[in-house]
Amino acid sequence: MASTDDSNMPKTHTACVYNKPGSCSVAIREVETPDPGPGEVLVRLTHSGVCHSDYGVMMNTASVPLTSNYE
Repeated sequence: MASTDDSNMPKTHTACVYNKPGSCSVAIREVETPDPGPGEVLVRLTHSGVCHSDYGVMMNTASVPLTSNYE
């Protein structure tokens, strides 16, 4: 059984937020950390990247429908 002790879970976290459709523009913001739902886990990331399909979404050139967050 998984632990339910969330005393170390941060209330907020830093996120890279896509903020201007049609351009390659992001903003670094502090956002609320979501609570994991049933069957979900919260994973602490230390690094992330952007692939060509992410860039396509930003520039409105991606094929749709598109399922993102597959990395």
